[in-house]
Amino acid sequence: MMEVKSIPIDKIFVEENSRPEINDKQLADMMRSLEQNGLIEPVGVKEIKNGGKKSYKLDYGNRRYNAAKKLGWTKIDAILLDYENEEDGLILNLVENIHRKDVCAFAHGRMCSILMEEYGLTTTELAARLSITPNRVKVYLDLFKLTPLKYRKKVKSVLGGPNGKRGAIPTQLAHKIVLMGKSHNNLSKKNIEQLFEYSKRDDFTHENLKIIANKLNEGMSFREAFSTAKGCVTARVNITLSDKDDKYLNKMSKKLGISRLEALKTLLHGEKKIRPLERI
Repeated sequence: MMEVKSIPIDKIFVEENSRPEINDKQLADMMRSLEQNGLIEPVGVKEIKNGGKKSYKLDYGNRRYNAAKKLGWTKIDAILLDYENEEDGLILNLVENIHRKDVCAFAHGRMCSILMEEYGLTTTELAARLSITPNRVKVYLDLFKLTPLKYRKKVKSVLGGPNGKRGAIPTQLAHKIVLMGKSHNNLSKKNIEQLFEYSKRDDFTHENLKIIANKLNEGMSFREAFSTAKGCVTARVNITLSDKDDKYLNKMSKKLGISRLEALKTLLHGEKKIRPLERI
């Protein structure tokens, strides 16, 4: 049975972690949770002995640890992990984070790459250690290697909210984009970035991406294929938006804090709160 112990925060140090960067909102949310509910789940640490001194290496719970430290806590509850080597520690870290909704898939791919390169694990061996399929490991690796830099943190394992993506890019959709880039050599870096940018929208789905792939296979240029797919975004409500109307719809969505599809439906039903367009 694992031991849970209250340990001094200043005795904890952080090394390799699959979620090294924490944005301000994530940290603020965790600080609020700690203040209101206390620490619900202990962090995970490995006890390190150096002579007569003890310190603790943080294996998981990076956000909880940083939030507690920011709040001025002097101690934090921690599970004392018992493993023999660093490989096992990294596996524990990845297993704990891989099921979290708010961790980007790119971070998982980075850790999978480290484990495979530094410890010689095959895709099948790593998948078995993580209790996931080999195909899922390949997905993470593809996203790590091929996702454009500015979209890496947007790729999420699970969608962020019940009403749409809210700016996040589903892992499966992102993976289809990078695979499209691998299979169509004529696609430029800019083309791939366009697809990632558009995939953040609530009304851009796998169907739109399928249209682009089919049109490319038919010999159509990326520009024509992309325009065709954009036109199909609003096909469900039988309306075609001009570039100007498209920009207005983006403004509505941002102003009201709703998805583009919700804004379009509201506009079509004549809701006064977003009319006339010029007021936005």
